[in-house]
Amino acid sequence: MKKLLTYLIIACILMPLSVHATKIVNETVSGPKEAIEKEEITLSFNIDFDDLDKSSKNTKGIMAIAFNIKFSDDVLLPVELSKEFASTITKSGNYYTITSAIKEGMTNTCQDGLLYCGNYKIDVKFYVKDTNIQKLDVSIEDIIVAVYESGLIDEETLDDDKVELLTKTSKVSYTINIEKPKTDNSSTEPSSIAAEKELEDLKKTIKDNVSKKDIKPSAIDEKKSNNNYLKSLYIESYEIVFDKNTSIYTIKLNDDVNSLNVTAELEDNKAKYEIQGAEDLKANDNQVKIIVTAEDESKRAYIITTTTAKETTTKKEEMVELFGYKIEKKYLKYAAILLIVLVCFFIIKGLSMLLADKIGNRKINRALKELDKK
Repeated sequence: MKKLLTYLIIACILMPLSVHATKIVNETVSGPKEAIEKEEITLSFNIDFDDLDKSSKNTKGIMAIAFNIKFSDDVLLPVELSKEFASTITKSGNYYTITSAIKEGMTNTCQDGLLYCGNYKIDVKFYVKDTNIQKLDVSIEDIIVAVYESGLIDEETLDDDKVELLTKTSKVSYTINIEKPKTDNSSTEPSSIAAEKELEDLKKTIKDNVSKKDIKPSAIDEKKSNNNYLKSLYIESYEIVFDKNTSIYTIKLNDDVNSLNVTAELEDNKAKYEIQGAEDLKANDNQVKIIVTAEDESKRAYIITTTTAKETTTKKEEMVELFGYKIEKKYLKYAAILLIVLVCFFIIKGLSMLLADKIGNRKINRALKELDKK
């Protein structure tokens, strides 16, 4: 009996030491509960892990993560991803797939300095499209994570057989209320950074990001750049205050101007840009678009919106100030017509009442005369 008890005690002590399984324990979506059309919001997607011990030499570390996000409607347009990981985003219908891989210089790395030993978080900035819906549901669905033993990091190349894939089917959802802007917002819809792509098996997606890749820092550093910013933007004969994070600029032109000479400088020389609409403004809704494509094919759009003196004058002529408020003339016309209708109504009503009184008085007088005769 004592031997059996001893064996049980030893088994209880050794059991937790022998089990060391990295797993996905939690996933969440967080962000604002309200979003306004034609404005931007940022949503955070978080995935937490168990048994990623950055202090241990023999722990498993993350190489890449891929997961699907489903939206109840096609309302949000991704325009920017946070840069902790080397991340990309693709779109298929109401689904977005985010893929993140390790890169050099990351925080929360394992002891080997290469693999990632921490919980995952990515912030995605979305533009809210013009829509008629009032609520939007966002949900994380399938998740897959590639992990590798950091104790084997000395090997020159990756052994596919030693890559472990953690999978989870999630139904975590988040609801956002969509509101109309309180003031007129004429912002132009930016270009999406998500490439259109058929929804594929996440195992294939993740393997494309880790299979047969050298896991030394020199190889990780070869990850394609996602820098799609302009360093500067110039418009000949016009001045703008350029900021790489500002997407839309407005300039006023003379009535006879129908083209612009636009030049730009890239922040990353591995990127490229294309200028659209500068040669014929009228044919392009009086807009010039500068589409910047990063080395990893992610895109960003800068937009120059033009107005003319004639348009500005016309708009001013259509406005009139009344009691300190600027009102469009057409609304004054509607108010005048309504006022005339109301005045006519009350005049007719007054005449009707007056006529009714006269008729009533005559009947009363006749009745009194007949009584007098009797």
